[in-house]
Amino acid sequence: MLRFFTSCLLLLCFFIARAQNDSLDIGARDSTSFGQRYGLRVGVDLSKPIRALFDSDYSGLEFVADYRITKKLYVAAEFGNEKKT
Repeated sequence: MLRFFTSCLLLLCFFIARAQNDSLDIGARDSTSFGQRYGLRVGVDLSKPIRALFDSDYSGLEFVADYRITKKLYVAAEFGNEKKT
């Protein structure tokens, strides 16, 4: 009985995984497609100021930035401080 249920479960998993295959025609794209940009991105880590609101013994702030040089090459930097008393 256990073999039957195990076999059915494995067969079901196979069909579910097979259903996830997306077979769209890549050549039929919209002519207004937007390419990826190269350049600088900057941001702030919001978890540190939010944590400081709830924990009076904590303070911190962090800035992040990255620059995309090529399709697969980035230069990234982080700057900040953190203090827990």
